[in-house]
Amino acid sequence: MYIPEPDRIPGPAVSIDRINNERDRLVTRYGWLLIRGLSDVFARQSLVGDAPFLDTRHFSFPEELTGNWETIRDEAVEILRHREAIPVFHEVSPEQRHISTGDSWRTFLLFGFGARLDKNCSEALMTECPKASCAPTWAW
Repeated sequence: MYIPEPDRIPGPAVSIDRINNERDRLVTRYGWLLIRGLSDVFARQSLVGDAPFLDTRHFSFPEELTGNWETIRDEAVEILRHREAIPVFHEVSPEQRHISTGDSWRTFLLFGFGARLDKNCSEALMTECPKASCAPTWAW
């Protein structure tokens, strides 16, 4: 009885790896087109625009933050004494794994992804201003 060597066993005309690579290429190409299109739609729906720097008149709380910057800085310094306990960005948001690698980009959220993080807010009492829940995601 003849048993062919493993590398001589006939296989399908198209390898699974080739199919997977082609699928990944198409998902990446058309996925980015979809994301860009959705970003444009969301930007047009925004009440405050999508500029890199937003005008503070759109928000009711900037004075409270800027007027207490020293206290907020002190809170950040204290929190950063335990830097290694702060999760890296891609642990908080796995979708960011392409832009967040290693352990340099730490993310200490107060409000984010539609939720208030009570434990973090209790460590940053001044930063957690009363109207911050209507703000975008806060992170250091």
